[in-house]
Amino acid sequence: MWAARHYYYSLLLSLVRDLYEISLQMEQFAHDRAKREKSPSQDRLGYSVANEETEWLQFFLLLLFRSLKKHLPLLLDTVKNFCDILNPLDQLGIYKSNPCIIGLGGLVSSIAGIITVAYPQMKLKTHWGGFGLKNSTCFQDNLLVKWTFALGTAMSCCAYGLIHMSAE
Repeated sequence: MWAARHYYYSLLLSLVRDLYEISLQMEQFAHDRAKREKSPSQDRLGYSVANEETEWLQFFLLLLFRSLKKHLPLLLDTVKNFCDILNPLDQLGIYKSNPCIIGLGGLVSSIAGIITVAYPQMKLKTHWGGFGLKNSTCFQDNLLVKWTFALGTAMSCCAYGLIHMSAE
């Protein structure tokens, strides 16, 4: 049971990393878009409160869609991690799910893994910059991030091995 818990935490950290990468991509896309649009936006006719309330959601979803479309390895890794987390959620009793859903998640995750093996350019390369440091340090230069990544990878490998050992 503790192996499933560590595997769950490892997947949770991977999803947090994916969300961070998505936020970086969205920020970069919004910055590039703002540079392209040199003129400030003008007031539109027919302004209403209802338009204002839904406009931010539409903008957010459009920004998310275009950012992920532009960076397919990030989309693939996020989908894979989301599908992988279904199994430990069920095993730990956090969220009971139908075995068919868990099987489908495993299938999608396996297909995503096969794609990253068949097409190495689809493997996610993290940026890990933007920590407020001048000149945006690289992943290899930031010791804390390096150790966090190593710990997450080790936890993931150990949990994977222990889950399969306990299944035998």
